[in-house]
Amino acid sequence: FIGKQFGDAVQCKSSRLNNLGCGFDPSCEFCELRNAVSKVLESEGKPLKIEFKKSIFVDDEENDYWFRVSIAPLIREQQRNAVVTFVDITERKNRELSLEQSRDYYYRMFENFPSLIWKTDLEGNVVYFNHSWSLFTGKRNEDYLGIKWLDLIHPEDRKFYLEMRNQAFNSKKSFSIQ
Repeated sequence: FIGKQFGDAVQCKSSRLNNLGCGFDPSCEFCELRNAVSKVLESEGKPLKIEFKKSIFVDDEENDYWFRVSIAPLIREQQRNAVVTFVDITERKNRELSLEQSRDYYYRMFENFPSLIWKTDLEGNVVYFNHSWSLFTGKRNEDYLGIKWLDLIHPEDRKFYLEMRNQAFNSKKSFSIQ
């Protein structure tokens, strides 16, 4: 890689599409790496770290890879250069994306579920209500976010609710009250 443009060294899709190589395809204008290196070379000694996704060819097969890149300026013989280090984070990034998709799937499922569903944080602040909750109460979810769940329960029912909740929490079982 030393002395080569990134796209030429790793067979970036844009580099491969243009006979002149890395930096000459119109899409290279939007290359995160190219723009980050330029930014470091123009700055006053400030290193930069980025993560980006790139389509590259390995054995003539196109694949998407994720990289974490550190770019640090280097002045050598009165000329500004950059030291660029790459870490392939494709597996980690794919796991993160898969987890996000799974989380989004369940949120969409909860959002359209016909029963009332809500979520609180450890302090009891409401952080989520599904759409059925809004239909049932006639209020927008934003009206409830951040308030204490206990405040939504009638004052005469709070003690019973807390007992049931604490018992269920301690026994790690669900509970239902009317």
